Amino acid sequence: MKATRLAVTVFLAGLCGFAWYSTVNSFFDIKHQKAKVEATAKDFYSRGLYQLAYQNYREAISLEPDATLYKGELDSAKAFYEENPEDGAAMLETAYEELRGAFPEQPFVWEESVQ
Repeated sequence: MKATRLAVTVFLAGLCGFAWYSTVNSFFDIKHQKAKVEATAKDFYSRGLYQLAYQNYREAISLEPDATLYKGELDSAKAFYEENPEDGAAMLETAYEELRGAFPEQPFVWEESVQ
């Protein structure tokens, strides 16, 4: 009877340890992946590949939303719109809508939209 209790206790402790390890590993994996995608987006933006930068910023936002990512997405959409007004209008509108949806209480969002 004692051996069964000990085996169950060790099994449950091991299961809890594995769950904690998995949770922490997942957290750091998302942080690393977000940083990698954001760096790629910045690289695309610096090379003038605004549509690819926009897509990478959207991917980074889907991993973990952040104000700087929304700003990068909007800057990419603006730059693409300046080069291609016909193709970039929908992209720019989507970027503004996402920014307003993410930060509705921030005044800079509405000022940016009005301009």
